[in-house]
Amino acid sequence: MQAGIHISTPSESFYESVHGRTQRIERGLKPGEGMKVTAHVGGRDPINVDAIGYDGQFVIVLWGTDPQTGNDCIILAHMSTVQLVVEVLSAGQQSHKTIGFKGDVTVTPDESAPTTGA
Repeated sequence: MQAGIHISTPSESFYESVHGRTQRIERGLKPGEGMKVTAHVGGRDPINVDAIGYDGQFVIVLWGTDPQTGNDCIILAHMSTVQLVVEVLSAGQQSHKTIGFKGDVTVTPDESAPTTGA
């Protein structure tokens, strides 16, 4: 490989695609509208996504909140198992904050989820 040439991993390509798509949706919001992103992974109930990153070739990392318990959580999942739903909320509906994009991350056992807030 030549110096200076970057070859994306599959997880990085997935991440960049999600990042670009959510930015386009956000730019298209009308005044007063909000955006909510939920993740459906591995047959569990969806979580509200606060941030997304990737680790290695195929792992997507999602930081979020379980809407049933209010607990913060971190999900590590193979990118083929992640389904994200971007919902546009009309004015007056409770809006989840815009998600953050962390890029290439290495998750350690003592890492805490980002602080959540409306």
